[in-house]
Amino acid sequence: MKRFGRAATAVYVFLALAAVLAGLRMLLKSTDSGGKIIAYSQSPDWQTGCESVSLYILLRYYRVDVTVRDIVDVLPREPMPFEEDGVLYGGNPERGFVGSPSDPNSYGVLNEPIAAAANLFLGGAVAESGLDTGDVEEILGEGIPLIVWVSMYPDREPKITCWTDAETGEEVTWIGGEHAVVVYGVGESGFKVSDPKTGTLGVISKDDFSAGFERHGGRVVYYPE
Repeated sequence: MKRFGRAATAVYVFLALAAVLAGLRMLLKSTDSGGKIIAYSQSPDWQTGCESVSLYILLRYYRVDVTVRDIVDVLPREPMPFEEDGVLYGGNPERGFVGSPSDPNSYGVLNEPIAAAANLFLGGAVAESGLDTGDVEEILGEGIPLIVWVSMYPDREPKITCWTDAETGEEVTWIGGEHAVVVYGVGESGFKVSDPKTGTLGVISKDDFSAGFERHGGRVVYYPE
């Protein structure tokens, strides 16, 4: 009977340790990548999906269990430009993604639809436009990362494409080279970014950042604290 008691105690101890270890594993899993900015590439699956991948990187920072596919699936879609009766019609990137994030010939999406998608996974995201680099630095100074719209080719004259909004009849202007990255810091050498195009953490010089950011309307998405 005494021997049985020792065995039972050993079993209970083993089960208790197993439960503790399982709890630690769950804790580690739940905080994986939380509180830090990860690097993640949009290739090969999301050739023009830098905005969705940037949102994925931002949500991972906030420990949200999400995939890029989840984000792409909830992002509104807008039609690619098409000609009808000699007029070029198309969708509006202010409402949704023009084309498909997996299609290399597609266009993209601007900050309002990305903020709306963000709020489906984690409430509190805001979209702002017309900011300058000083505003970005101020937000970064509060320890808050942002999705920003910059240019892949800040030193080149961008290709401008215009079409008629198929829904409203208004003119849509698309500025070529549009690109979204996550900015998480700033230093003497420039802005620290997680760039979906390269799939790496890197730095954009302040001049290049400012040129692209201003060109694309000073657009951001972030979670104010």
